[in-house]
Amino acid sequence: MRFKYDSNQDFQIKAINSVISLFNGQPSSNDIANNLGSLGTIGNRINLENNRILLNRDVIQKENNIPLSLKTDDLDFSIEMETGTGKTYTYFRTIFELNIKYGWTKFIIIVPSVAIKEGVLKTYQNTRDHFDTLYSGLVSNCYEYDSKRPNQIRTFGRDININIMVMTLHSFNKDTNVIKQNDLDGFESSPITYIQQTNPVLILDEPQNMESELSKKSIRDLNPMVTLRYSGTHKNYYNLLYRLSPYESYQRGLVKQIEVESFQKKYDFNEPYINVVEIGKDKNKNKPFFCKIECHTVKDNEIFPDIKTLRQGDKLERITRNEIYKGYELININTQTSHIEFANLKTFSLGQGNDDSKKDIQKLQIARTIRLHLDKQEEFNQKGLNIKVLSLFFIDKVKNYIDDGWIQKEFEKSFNEIKGNYEHFKSKNSDEVHSGYFAKKTTKDGNNTYKDELKNNQTDRELEKQVYNLIMKDKEKLLSFEENVSFIFSHSTLREGWDNPNVFQITTLNETVSDIKKRQEIGRGLRLCVESKGDSLERVFDRKINKLSVLSNESYEEFVSKLQTEYENELFANDGVIKPLDGSKKRKL
Repeated sequence: MRFKYDSNQDFQIKAINSVISLFNGQPSSNDIANNLGSLGTIGNRINLENNRILLNRDVIQKENNIPLSLKTDDLDFSIEMETGTGKTYTYFRTIFELNIKYGWTKFIIIVPSVAIKEGVLKTYQNTRDHFDTLYSGLVSNCYEYDSKRPNQIRTFGRDININIMVMTLHSFNKDTNVIKQNDLDGFESSPITYIQQTNPVLILDEPQNMESELSKKSIRDLNPMVTLRYSGTHKNYYNLLYRLSPYESYQRGLVKQIEVESFQKKYDFNEPYINVVEIGKDKNKNKPFFCKIECHTVKDNEIFPDIKTLRQGDKLERITRNEIYKGYELININTQTSHIEFANLKTFSLGQGNDDSKKDIQKLQIARTIRLHLDKQEEFNQKGLNIKVLSLFFIDKVKNYIDDGWIQKEFEKSFNEIKGNYEHFKSKNSDEVHSGYFAKKTTKDGNNTYKDELKNNQTDRELEKQVYNLIMKDKEKLLSFEENVSFIFSHSTLREGWDNPNVFQITTLNETVSDIKKRQEIGRGLRLCVESKGDSLERVFDRKINKLSVLSNESYEEFVSKLQTEYENELFANDGVIKPLDGSKKRKL
């Protein structure tokens, strides 16, 4: 099956033209002789003075109702498009337009993770026929940078056609990376020198993850001619050119409506509740070891759950101002066994508190998600819609799912109890309908260790590869009814970059503290769904169908309040974008 693309989406065309117009006055630079580097590279060239480009920027910002930016010497520009509105498609098409208009051929897409990299490569694969039709005659090559094949850098530098190289940030941000070595066989200089001579156009996908000083320096080291930043959740704006806001996206029917069902923990404030959430070591020479615990704090005569940092000798009663913790003086933090001990001989292990209500809430969320999923699939089947439903769980700890963890066991138990009433699912085995994708720190590159995101609960490498391909690469297969997997579990790896249009339920079994993470998690299900029609996957625009159910472990009011803040105070909760699921705001234990 193939995705069907519409080349006439006005909001995408406007984003593309905003970038193209930035260089009005630039002549086409197809003259290869004038663009040759000393290593035989064929590079991009810009003839405009910065002041002219900034004048063009001012015109674009006025047209797009964006506040004018200050004058800057950096050719660094931001494009904001709400998750699910075709950001990756838009910047690929921008590449082709820049080539037609100005003759530029060297482009590098930089991503912060393997998940995003796979999504980018998959989009190029899916859109290749579409772009071949739109841009007949253009020759393009898009490939992943592989440190084991440094010769591809030389090809990138010397090829006359459009070259799009996709690189993860960690592949070039250390001096030990292969790309920076000066003694490689067959190279007159380090591979990065070939890139630098091409003056590439850089496209940063999810640039909010590239804001450290090391990241900024590494990006500058590539010697970009211009840098274009694409995200739906920018941390900082750099000469913002175009913005498609969440509110506008919803109003125009470009994303799903969000429905929230809340599951709240009811605390017993008469018992000394403690949950260890972190044990670590810092630079404090006197007391280097610390732990973070969830406990009940008294403030303004009210008791509420809070997270406190403790070191050896700290008295929890004093820190929380809650007399229920009398006798809880921390006497030991054991990083080897990951447990802490108090003077009253009470001990607590990492991730194991003395309150079962959190797990009870999670069990309710799992069962409710399964029922919603099966109900929605049954509804679509009865209406004759060939739409496969997917559900995504964000879990609190990987160990709770892998190797027959309790979440996996609870899911299979609940699925078996519920499936009997549903024709489509009653004959399916519980272990066939779910899978998980997680990250682990195992991969080494020289002296560096970084996250290898190929991880599943199976030890067999071939099975691991199958799961990786299914979730990360074979989006079409996952959308097919021939594939039984429809429930996907992740910890944080799928928060960015990964998406599937037919995610209809997102369940947070984790505690999302960071503001931006909540919006990123929800973004995995905002894309409009697709229906299988013959050998194509066609977008469905019916608002009654495109509804995303979020099963949250906090109150509806708290969820909406945080999300509105993240959407830059666009107060649209009462305007239909977010509403309680089935009119119910909360479920309590």
